[in-house]
Amino acid sequence: KGENEMSKKKEVKKPVKKAYMINGGAGRVLCAVPALERRLKTDKDFIIICARREEIFIGTELFERSFDPMHNRLFEDYLVDREIIDLEPYYVNEYYTQQCSIIDAFDILINGDISPTPLKINIGLSDEETAMGATVIEDIKKRHKKTKVLVLQPFGQSAKKEGGFYWDNSGRSFKYNNLQNILEHLHEDFALFYMGEIPLEYANEMGVSFPGKLGIRQWFGIINSADGFIGCDSLGQHAAYALDIPAVVGTGGTSPINVSYPNAEHFKVFDYGKDKRRYSPIRITKDDAIDRNNERLMQMTSEQEKEFVNAVYKVTGIVKGAVAKYIQPNASESSCCSGGSCES
Repeated sequence: KGENEMSKKKEVKKPVKKAYMINGGAGRVLCAVPALERRLKTDKDFIIICARREEIFIGTELFERSFDPMHNRLFEDYLVDREIIDLEPYYVNEYYTQQCSIIDAFDILINGDISPTPLKINIGLSDEETAMGATVIEDIKKRHKKTKVLVLQPFGQSAKKEGGFYWDNSGRSFKYNNLQNILEHLHEDFALFYMGEIPLEYANEMGVSFPGKLGIRQWFGIINSADGFIGCDSLGQHAAYALDIPAVVGTGGTSPINVSYPNAEHFKVFDYGKDKRRYSPIRITKDDAIDRNNERLMQMTSEQEKEFVNAVYKVTGIVKGAVAKYIQPNASESSCCSGGSCES
């Protein structure tokens, strides 16, 4: 009997430490931060493998426990004695059945359930990033002689441009004709700053400035000092949510409950794909018929364009036509984008 008890005691093993692997775009990695920080309250032994650690985790407690996938001797020194968990929110049933957000899906994968209180994204801006963002926004105001600035991200990662044509097979991006009409109304009261890599046709005519090459941390600083954000299912709206910046977002091929913040007080989310959208099972399988169904769902009517414009004024608290003229402050001028160059 004594030997059996000793044997059973020997069989008891300590829980294996975790190593969480996260890949993909900056937006989805940013949405993993809340669940990882929740985990950190009860587990101090996990590590994170992510190529975007410098962009997303810097400024948070997660940075020191994160590693780039190309870190020297990563497997031998850090992973061989751990359970490696690939964090894929798109595999979570509650996500692909539109019952939870991507933040919640990461919470399920990392913590086993959804936090009873809403989790907030922590960006951890530095003083330098904050100051740089404020400087860029002030420069945009001066250039356009406006006192209010909106950051604009109308195109998702899968958007493409050929000649004068724009399209997005995923149905996440604004249709260009709608964008033109919306900006024609907004630039009367707002300076507009474009966040995106695809060239924006007729930017001057629409009152839009666009920067030189900027990094993600620089964009976080800029959004932090903006008066509002307008965009689609992409990185910028997650930053606006994290930084409590008023935002108006349009969704089409993706569901608001999955990818945006329809219940946030400082957000207004328009769902242009409601009752027409089919869930696209990306990272699980590919279905071209679904993409064809969804690709035009972001097309707005003229009435929907007006509703979008009115929502921008409402969430930012601006009265149309009542914005004061910009008066340059008594301070030395500084160049836009802190090393980049802004064009308008």
